[in-house]
Amino acid sequence: MYFDGHLFTDSGWVRGQWNLTPVISPVDEIPAYSQVLSGWAAPAFADVHCHIGVGAAAASLGRAEQREQLDAMLRVGVTLLRDCGSPVDTSWVNDEPRYPTLIRCGRHIARPMRYIRGLARELSDVRELPYAAREECARGDGWVKIVGDWIDRSGGAEADLEPLWPREILIEAVAGVHEAGWRSMPFPRASSMTSLKQALMISNMPVAWISIRSRKRKSVGSRYMSPCSSANCSRNFLSKRHANIRGIQQQ
Repeated sequence: MYFDGHLFTDSGWVRGQWNLTPVISPVDEIPAYSQVLSGWAAPAFADVHCHIGVGAAAASLGRAEQREQLDAMLRVGVTLLRDCGSPVDTSWVNDEPRYPTLIRCGRHIARPMRYIRGLARELSDVRELPYAAREECARGDGWVKIVGDWIDRSGGAEADLEPLWPREILIEAVAGVHEAGWRSMPFPRASSMTSLKQALMISNMPVAWISIRSRKRKSVGSRYMSPCSSANCSRNFLSKRHANIRGIQQQ
């Protein structure tokens, strides 16, 4: 398959002709009787924070509804997805080339009643965290999302954000994940600057997005810590897919 038209590149819009398989490469001439697409083409988008299989009110969705989510992604030009935690098995997605490439995360890990209901794998014993983190990495595509702190409902109406894990247990869990060649993303929503600093004291811990919230639950700022680039996270998965040009008309 070939493309004859305007292609958006690092240097801007370029008019030319390209072979689309196995990767996009320029050609001087398109062979006769070839299948040719024409128009204007731009690289597809990547959604680096999504939850395929999760619906309204954190409901778990079946495969038919998951397909609807994936089709919606394709309609807006998204062909690479980084899942950030799902309670359902979405491994089937990467067996169907018509859908976006999905980099799967294990299920969120939290403690009972310390996260969104129905979304996380809840551990009654904090000592289970190192094993659970490795297990969830293996369940996904090599990374896991650990809930760092959340409202402690046992405190009643005055409850506020509190850490879920003893520091030494969290360090052990993250170290075990890294030793296995995987990645972790503990994500605290720190209730104070002090607890934020404590969360970041863990050596070499990749933390993605930390929202700093006041005691009144109002967001007062945020900081991006750049754990690992989406390019690094997706390198092995992108190699499995051919380059796609979407949103252009077949001649």
